[in-house]
Amino acid sequence: MNVIVKLPNEVNEKLLMIPFLTVLEELLREIAHKDPEDDTYQIHLISTKKGIEVLNLIPFTAYYHEIDEEDLKSVFTVHRACKHFTITNKLDCFISTTKGFVDASIGKNLNVKKTIGPELGKNKWVLTHAVKVNEQAHLSDFPKPLLTAIENENFELPNVSCRKLDPVYLDWNENPYYIIDLPLTEEERIDPLWSELFEHLTNKRFVFICSQLKPHLQNDLIQEYIETLPQKNTYKIFKLDSYIDFAKLVSFSLGVATESKDLMTIASYCGALTHFINSGVDLKLIGPKYFRGELKDLKLEPEAFNTILDEVISYIELKTKKEEEEKPEQKSQEDDLSK
Repeated sequence: MNVIVKLPNEVNEKLLMIPFLTVLEELLREIAHKDPEDDTYQIHLISTKKGIEVLNLIPFTAYYHEIDEEDLKSVFTVHRACKHFTITNKLDCFISTTKGFVDASIGKNLNVKKTIGPELGKNKWVLTHAVKVNEQAHLSDFPKPLLTAIENENFELPNVSCRKLDPVYLDWNENPYYIIDLPLTEEERIDPLWSELFEHLTNKRFVFICSQLKPHLQNDLIQEYIETLPQKNTYKIFKLDSYIDFAKLVSFSLGVATESKDLMTIASYCGALTHFINSGVDLKLIGPKYFRGELKDLKLEPEAFNTILDEVISYIELKTKKEEEEKPEQKSQEDDLSK
């Protein structure tokens, strides 16, 4: 059975579909196992270009098809775009995980016999199976009822983790590091909001990124900022131009502080702790619900950044102290094994 799924356009929202996709993959595997004539299955994912690479973090095989956001403006533009998809296998089922009518029409444009999507607005005009959904549900839960159009069961979404990744720094265990996504001022310089943090910590290792800057500008501006900091800590610059590389970086870190909902969602999916500097994101609707990483929701309020600094300082001190205490025990165990 071959299924093609239209994912949301936003990077964080693509990731929030992974619990649903995980259940879908398991369901298709079961169906294929029971079918004596065809024991194969495929999942195809339609995604806009922005952040499509995050789909490579999924730990099972899927085929990705890029669509331009311009092609999603109307049923006419999406009809033309669908003609350019190169899918050699016959598609048995289409699923739209979004509320939009244009997205829902993709299955019909691909000549898929079974098309599934939310029963919202005019969607039923282009769907063979329009399913009632809860519009107020958390985004990860929103598409869950769509699975009943494939198999009439009560499905539970699981906690999920990304595929195994390699570390960016091979000495991550001996020299633990904390990541800070540096904010910008209105003049597009590094905002000194975090500077006080480094006055209160000693012999710690920090990795600086800046998600608000274009990659070619990051190194010089961050280096300029580093030169203003006390040299009693170690500071590294990580060029942020790949979500996959960020996933590798954060997977082996002590944690990350960021205002970016995309980086927050990736970090949580990779199992990392995130201090999310929240400037108005409704985490009850689009927060990481089925991911293993711990999330600290720190409200970004005027004149209250010291509270955030205190939280992060306490966490880093506690975490590094705990890791230092565990190292002698680990070394002792290694010595015993070598005897």
